[in-house]
Order: sequence, then C-alpha cells, then structure tokens
Amino acid sequence: MPKVTEQDVVTFLEEKVQSLHAELKKAQELLQVFTGTLSATQTNAFKSPVLPLSGAKRGRKPRPAGADSAMIVAPAEFHPKAKMELKVAYALSQTGPAFKEEVTRVLNDLDPEADPKKLDKDVTVKLSSLYKKGRINAVREGRKYKYSL
Repeated sequence: MPKVTEQDVVTFLEEKVQSLHAELKKAQELLQVFTGTLSATQTNAFKSPVLPLSGAKRGRKPRPAGADSAMIVAPAEFHPKAKMELKVAYALSQTGPAFKEEVTRVLNDLDPEADPKKLDKDVTVKLSSLYKKGRINAVREGRKYKYSL
C-alpha cells in the first residue's frame, strides 16, 4: 500500500475545499433564482457536467431484425415434444385471442400428463418473452393481457 504523506493530505483537503466552494456557489445561485433575486439565464448553476454512471443500465438493446423478430407461425398439429413456443402458438391458433389462463387450459387439455403448475409458469414466461420480442401481439384488458398471433 502506498504511503500517504502530509503533503498528499494537504493537497487533497485543498482540492476538497475548492470543490465545496464551487458547490456552495451553485447552491447560492439556485437559491437566488428560486427567491427571484436572480434570473435563471444569469446563472451557470443549471449547467452541470454530465458524468457517466458506472454500471448504469441504459435500457434494453434493440434486437436486430431477422428470423427471431418475425411473427410466429403456428404448427398445423400439436406435438407434446415440441418447443413451448410452438405449443403456445398452436394453442393461440385454436383459441384466437386469449388470456394466459385460456392458453394454459388448452395446452393442459392437449397434454394432460404435464404438471399444471409448471405448465402455467412456462406459459407465462413464454407469452411474455414472445410478446417482448414482437413475435405475438397482446392487448391489455384491465390487469391482464390478451394474446394473439
């Protein structure tokens, strides 16, 4: 660990004092703007440097257009071993616009051996994922979404 000298401490404290004086000046100018003794155009207090935030989330990156963003096509018949995405598409093709519960009911009827709780969770996740990817449509009705192909 590097040794900190007395001069390092003095330099740090002097820089800190300058920084605090600058912040105090901005605060005083803002106070004068709010009390009406200074106009907003006469101050630099509103102009603060934009500092990058480390680890800040900037939102979801846009997905590239391609096969993944195309609308999903429902299979002609149901296959219990198919991917959940195709099962959901098949159920929506049979029901038309439907809530999650209806899709789960159709899939449970088609594959009664499936665990109902696991199926409900899987359908919830897959419908949300397909909707976010733009592969199915959804309309909010109250607190629920009605999904369609």
